[in-house]
Amino acid sequence: MPHIDPAVRHKTVLEEKQGRCVNEGGSGRHPVRKESASSASHLTPKVPLAPKSVRQPQELSMTQSRLVLGMFTLYPAFGTVYPGQQQTVSVECAPEAAGHVEEELSISITDRNPEDSLFGIPYKLIARSCIPAINTTDHASIFEEHLICRSIVDFQEFAQVPCDVLFSARNQAGKALGRGHEIFEIEPTKALIPACGSIYATVTFAPQSMQAYSAVFEAVVEGIKEGSNRSLTFEMLGEGSLPQISVLQPVLRDNKDTPFLLFPRTLQGQIKTLPVLLKNNGTLASKIFFSVVDLQNTFRIKTTASLAFPMQLAVGEMLAFDVEFIPTTSQVFKSELVICVEGNEYESVRIALVGEGFLDDVTLENINSPAPQPRVIDMEDGSEAMKHSAVDFGDCFIAEARTTTISLVSHSLVDVMHFQWADHTYVKFSPQVGHLHPGCSKDIAVTFRAAEPKSLFKESLTCRINKITFSVPVEEIPDWDDCVRAGKWVDSRKFSASSKSGELPIASIAAQQKAVDIEPEPVHTVKDASQTKTITLLVDAVADYCHYKYSTKKVNFKDTLMFQTRRYEFTVENSGCIQLPYSWEVSSSSDQCADVSETAVAAEHGTFVQTNPLLVSSPETSRQCDSPVMASTLIDCDHVPFSVGPSSGVVRPGDVATFTATFSPLDISSYSALAVCRIPNLPEGMENLSIVLNGQSHLPYCHFELGVGSIIEDETETSSLALQSGMRILTLSAVGAKSTVTRTFSVINPTNKTLTYKWQSKEATESILGSTFKCQTSTGQIEPGMRSQMVFEYTSSLMQRVEAGWHFVLLEQGISIPFLLVGRMREPLVLFDRSHVNFKSLLVGHTATDVIELLNGEDTAMQFSILESSCYTEGYESCVIVEPMSGTLASKARLPIHLSFSPLSEREFNFNIVCRVKGKTMPLSVNIKAQAYALTAQVSCEDSSHCKVALTAGSINTINFGQVEVNEVAVRNLYITNTSRFQMEYSFEFLASHAALSVDQMLGSIAPSKTVRRKLIFCSQIMDQMSKCIIALKIHNGPTFRLVINGNAVMPCIEPSFINYNFGKRFLHKPGMPATTTRLILTNRDKQDIGLDCLYQNTAQLEVRFQAQVLSAGKSCEAHFTFTPQEARAYNEAVVFEMNSLSRLIVHLQGQGVHMKVEVVESRHKSVHLGSPCVGQSCKRIVPIVNRSSVPVTFHLLFVPSAETLQEAGVLGVFPESVVTLKPRESCNVTAVFNPKSRIPQFSEAVCLEAAGYKLPLFMLTGNCRSLEVSLSTTSIPFGTVVLNTQRTHSLVMHNTGDIGARFTWEHGKFKPHFSISPVTGYISSGMDVSFTITFHPNKVLPDIRYEGLTCQLEDGQPLKLTLTGGCVNVTAWKEVLLFTTYVRQKDTKSLNIPNRSNQTWTLKPALDGEYWSGADTFIIEAGQTRSYEITYKPLTMSSADKRHAGSIFFALPEGSGLLYNLAGNAEPPKCSGKIHHDVPCKVMHTELVPVHNWLKITQRFKVIIELQRPERPDHSTSIKGLDYIEVPANSTKNFKLTFHAYKEGISAMKLTFRNEQTGEYQWYELSFKAIKPDIVGTVALSTPARRGVLHTLTLTNPLSNTVSFSAQCNSADIAVPSLVTIPPLSDGSVSFEYMPTKQGETTAKLELTSTDLGLYLYELKLTCLAALAERPLYFSTSLGSHQVLAAHFMNYAKQKTDYQCKVNDANFSTDKSVTAAASPTASSEVVVDVTYEPSQIGESKALLTISSPVGGEYYFPLVGICQPPRPQGPFTVRAGTSTTIVFRNVLPNATTFAFHVDESCFSVGRASDTIRPHKDHKILVMFDANGCRVPVTAKLTVSTVVSAGGRPSVSWVYYLKGITT
Repeated sequence: MPHIDPAVRHKTVLEEKQGRCVNEGGSGRHPVRKESASSASHLTPKVPLAPKSVRQPQELSMTQSRLVLGMFTLYPAFGTVYPGQQQTVSVECAPEAAGHVEEELSISITDRNPEDSLFGIPYKLIARSCIPAINTTDHASIFEEHLICRSIVDFQEFAQVPCDVLFSARNQAGKALGRGHEIFEIEPTKALIPACGSIYATVTFAPQSMQAYSAVFEAVVEGIKEGSNRSLTFEMLGEGSLPQISVLQPVLRDNKDTPFLLFPRTLQGQIKTLPVLLKNNGTLASKIFFSVVDLQNTFRIKTTASLAFPMQLAVGEMLAFDVEFIPTTSQVFKSELVICVEGNEYESVRIALVGEGFLDDVTLENINSPAPQPRVIDMEDGSEAMKHSAVDFGDCFIAEARTTTISLVSHSLVDVMHFQWADHTYVKFSPQVGHLHPGCSKDIAVTFRAAEPKSLFKESLTCRINKITFSVPVEEIPDWDDCVRAGKWVDSRKFSASSKSGELPIASIAAQQKAVDIEPEPVHTVKDASQTKTITLLVDAVADYCHYKYSTKKVNFKDTLMFQTRRYEFTVENSGCIQLPYSWEVSSSSDQCADVSETAVAAEHGTFVQTNPLLVSSPETSRQCDSPVMASTLIDCDHVPFSVGPSSGVVRPGDVATFTATFSPLDISSYSALAVCRIPNLPEGMENLSIVLNGQSHLPYCHFELGVGSIIEDETETSSLALQSGMRILTLSAVGAKSTVTRTFSVINPTNKTLTYKWQSKEATESILGSTFKCQTSTGQIEPGMRSQMVFEYTSSLMQRVEAGWHFVLLEQGISIPFLLVGRMREPLVLFDRSHVNFKSLLVGHTATDVIELLNGEDTAMQFSILESSCYTEGYESCVIVEPMSGTLASKARLPIHLSFSPLSEREFNFNIVCRVKGKTMPLSVNIKAQAYALTAQVSCEDSSHCKVALTAGSINTINFGQVEVNEVAVRNLYITNTSRFQMEYSFEFLASHAALSVDQMLGSIAPSKTVRRKLIFCSQIMDQMSKCIIALKIHNGPTFRLVINGNAVMPCIEPSFINYNFGKRFLHKPGMPATTTRLILTNRDKQDIGLDCLYQNTAQLEVRFQAQVLSAGKSCEAHFTFTPQEARAYNEAVVFEMNSLSRLIVHLQGQGVHMKVEVVESRHKSVHLGSPCVGQSCKRIVPIVNRSSVPVTFHLLFVPSAETLQEAGVLGVFPESVVTLKPRESCNVTAVFNPKSRIPQFSEAVCLEAAGYKLPLFMLTGNCRSLEVSLSTTSIPFGTVVLNTQRTHSLVMHNTGDIGARFTWEHGKFKPHFSISPVTGYISSGMDVSFTITFHPNKVLPDIRYEGLTCQLEDGQPLKLTLTGGCVNVTAWKEVLLFTTYVRQKDTKSLNIPNRSNQTWTLKPALDGEYWSGADTFIIEAGQTRSYEITYKPLTMSSADKRHAGSIFFALPEGSGLLYNLAGNAEPPKCSGKIHHDVPCKVMHTELVPVHNWLKITQRFKVIIELQRPERPDHSTSIKGLDYIEVPANSTKNFKLTFHAYKEGISAMKLTFRNEQTGEYQWYELSFKAIKPDIVGTVALSTPARRGVLHTLTLTNPLSNTVSFSAQCNSADIAVPSLVTIPPLSDGSVSFEYMPTKQGETTAKLELTSTDLGLYLYELKLTCLAALAERPLYFSTSLGSHQVLAAHFMNYAKQKTDYQCKVNDANFSTDKSVTAAASPTASSEVVVDVTYEPSQIGESKALLTISSPVGGEYYFPLVGICQPPRPQGPFTVRAGTSTTIVFRNVLPNATTFAFHVDESCFSVGRASDTIRPHKDHKILVMFDANGCRVPVTAKLTVSTVVSAGGRPSVSWVYYLKGITT
């Protein structure tokens, strides 16, 4: 059938879809067949078209031989087909809408066979109309070569028709960027995309200047005006840039901002090195070239192995190298290091190189000069400073000596130098004077010390140098300086004179003392005083006292809970001119117990005092409260809860240091401490800084160990929820979607009581956050002084921040502590290092490999897997091999992913490899492309008849050598032709080799269009059949031809009946077992006689019987084989028959020996105990047995008992008795039956099986049989005569003298009515006696009562017999009848007067006969008195009029007579048991407990009857339910549960009856229920941030059999609820409503659901609108001096027009002050606010944009801006002799002076500098004078801030200039 796929609204005549009517008959009336153009077969329908499916002719539109059938038009619609001719029928399709259309028609032909399609030949037309569309949603496939983030274009057409697509680039409205539509070029501009196909659109970006460009890419389906897939648009951003580098070192600059590399003075021939550090700070990779402009060759770049020019620097990469200075003469050398950047003619970096070479006899070296600071110096000053060495002592304390060491080096090889440093007040040299021998050096210690403030700047210190000589050779003169000391021993005497006169002085003992003095300078002579030289040393030093200023002297902390921390910041300024070192010490002050004011501290010490619900008491009142466990009532002086940080450090001059004082109490008390800052080098009178710290702590009920920053001190800390101060924040961060993280923290109980806690979630709906946050420790207790672990779990589901409010509640204290749970989820930082791999040109069959890396930036391992289907092309033709396909990526690791691709055909390949990473919401993708080409060849084979047959690649080619005689050589020629354009190589490889087959040459090469011949040779030495020998002819990097070679090497033909025979599995052969035998028939099929002999030697397992003979042609002989396995193993025997002593025939015989192993299934059945049954009892045991052999076993059971008592028939038997066959692992049951007929002692018998003459034991049977002997103590008991209604008892004993016990049962029915026995049944053990009580109670007068043959049945024993005898006499009854009347189950009491006329007191025991009468058991009548005896009648059943209750009472008198009275009673129907009435709210299930009484001593079953009295007709909205029956135990009361439920208001009255259906007795109640207005059905608490809707669903049940409709309304405008809800019969329905508030606050509302059938449903809504969540942040990134504008979008939900006020808390961001939003009465409207980021400093800026309105609420937009250093701009073109204006804007916050400088003299600016006000524009006039130059000139205009006095580098802006001369 034709199948037409037209485009909508396109009318197309498809000739290829035409049908044909062909006349194949001999006349014009022969049958006609319809034929499709795409098929040559005729359509002959076998099933006639049904009449109803044929459109009648009058229904069709037929005009001028055209038939219109729906969207189809056929022409001609009728005509004549002549014999041998055919008629073409054209079909047009013109669809009007998309869809699938089928039309059926019939072709009517005159005079055709009516039995063939009675209603005409059926024909079906099918068309599928589609709308052309392109893929606009699958970004991964559109941008397949790019890394798609959340925030080469492939266009895929997924409609089933082709479409024309137009591509264009246009400017975006409102964007102030470059003219992007001229910069972005798209190729092609128009393309036809085939159905379900794709094309590539190439976008070329060619910027003209260094600026940002923007355009909108648009792809539109031509001819379609509307539709979601009509167009694809997206914004394209590009930035024009040039490669550029910056110089990080050297840091010195000249006045023209040229880097300055200043070398120190260098001795001739020595090398000095200075570093140069470059960085690629652009956005493109830079290729740099170096050149040193040095004619004297004194500067050079130090070469290393890694330094090779030109160098390629990636973005952000740095390059470090050294520049060497090698002076050759004593002069100043100046040069330039020029660094050029390829591709940027404007960026030529020049570094000035300055150095001085000198030649002196003595130099200063090893001077540790400080690293040069970034500053601007003059070139001449630099040259002068270079001539002198400098020592910088830095900042020094007063009276502190600072020493450094330098070296004085002599370069003379013959002269001795004399040096002497000049004296200086503050600088001392050691040694100061000395000698310097030739080629030697001397270390000089330079010490600076000042006793008063002093500053030295470039202080010049000189050293005089003279050449000296000695009178002796210099080698004999030791080295000397003024530090050399000499020691000698001298005599010293002590004299002591007596005070007394006349005594002589006494001399003390002489002593030796060592004297140390300077070694005398050796005698020398100055050579020439006029040649004295001076060396200058420059010294920098600052000596001064430390000075400071501070902001506070006393800190009073707010009241703080134990274990909490409070902080306060203060500042200290270094007001001196040297560095200020410090160290803090905190100690308890002497007045630490002084009272601390409880009032709030000063504003600078805090904000406000927050009342904390955890507070127990203050120190003054703590004695009246619960004493703490962890706190002491006394202050622990060793613990100081204060600290100051940082504890030590240095403050630079003029800087302000910020310190933090911390108060962390661990006790409850008032604290005071003194923080002392130790500062050395303070001037006299200035003390160390000291700050008084005061604080007071309180005892909390509990303490949370959450860490720093977990308590909200200020409400402005977060804008996401409405939080109160003191709320704890618990943050849980998850990596990846659906990942779960836990957070554990401790709660400490510092009190002496156990705390019971409970965690409560305050979220409105559990559907949103119920599964997000979970508390694993929701309830519990904390013991005094102990801590308890709290565990929260967060399961990530959304990428946005999730918040939930929880409360920690102390139940006994009624305290609730708020917590905010914050959940954050981010995408795992896992990505590929590349998003695109191109294998380029690839040979078919050749494998290309590449390696990409999967990067894991997370701290945890991540699991990944490659989607296997993404590795294949369409139809799974080709695939990319990816290894590994899955695995675990370690943390912070890079995993190489190996890609391998081998194309199978010549075409382009495109793959999009998809990698799924656990936790990532979107998979990673890598695009792989390849272009495949192939090498081709033709191969043919020449057979024995010299005919060539072409061979095909990729399929099996068969070459048959046929039958070949042994030793005959057969050859087949192979011709290989190279049909490709390149030389190719080939090789043969045997995939399935054969010894008789070979190739003359296994490999070679073929030139293009050439042919080679190779030979296949077959030669066999033995009879062999070569079948499917496979040779692969492989064309290197080309096709492979598989050759299957067949051939036979024929030999004498002996046909065996088999050559392989398997005996199978056989049991190991035992004597007496039958053997397994087979026969082999050998037939001579040859034309000659053949001699046969068997070479096999018989073995124990195989015996061969064969007689050697000559077998005539056509004759046969036999060989017999007998298999008798001896071991349990497999046998494989080869029996060789030799033919004519030349060739051999091998017959292979296989078999396997197995053990016969049939055993019981379970080992416990190896011994089966049959028990100890009694005689007559039967015992049966079933034993499962299994065949554990590997072959079936056929056997029968053998059981012959040895005991004579068991050999009796029917006593002990084993079954089955027939033959049994068990398959391997099959089991069956063996049954043992034991029926003892007499007592049998313990026995043990074996059960065996017999199979194939082999007997195998199975299991053992054991058991025995015991007997029973029971008797009575007597067999006859006489009772004598008794009075009627009296009784007499006797005892009877039963004895068991047998072996076993037995159960007995008396036939107590035969004892009645005069006798009874107890117990009736029981069990008597062996050797036990049982006593019985027999009672004689005759019920009528009989002189002789005799019961004989009373039987006691014994279990498994003979019955026992008993005989009982007795007699009975009567008593006379009273004639009067005592009548009682009452309601049933009510009482009626009457009295009888009994006189006692005797002289003794009577104690009577009345015998009352009657079920419903009762009286006293004993009755005492004194002598001569008359007493009344009360009889109570309480009937339990009703009586009838003709049948009253009857009874009697008998008084047996002591005198031997008696009184008998007859009793009668009338019991009337019962009265109401009670009346019950209740008011029941609607929708509330009320259960009424109705007491039901049972007045009988047996359980009664009552039928429950509910008779509705009001309303008269049952209402389906009211249900009264209860059980149909109720059973009440004997003499008890049971509550009957009656449930009442009403949906609507009304009164229901009923009669409740409980009737005993067997007796007819009943009891009844009257019930009345009034259904009143319902209460609130439920309370729904909803909480959500502003403008974030939360959905809640209520479930409603329709219990009725009809459909119910509810009308819903709510009094809150923030609730959206459907007006009408319909619920089907007998089903549940739902009502979903949404709460989406706009303003923060808490409100309540009522939701009413009303139904005429089910009444009113009232719900209370507790609505909480939290503070609005922050909107999506806006991220800015621009350079200093530029600005960026981004749009902030938000949805306005206000119902009226409103103005929003816009505020930004950072000056770097700006926006309009207000924006107007139109009213949105039905839906929200989008509002756009433009935010401008114009930074004033380099770095990151953060701000918050607040958009607020009293009606629409507040919106918060976090703003994040990154300001980068200024980037070059331009180029600006200036023609010769003209000027241009460049607009420069001062983005700095203050008025600033800027300098303008151009590095080429051809360009000039109007003014060299100017002062520009902040945020104002300034026009810079640039002029160009060619000066005769005829080529374009490039230059740089540098705008820089004027350097301040501090010497800090300025900020510069660069503008590229290009001068054109023509």
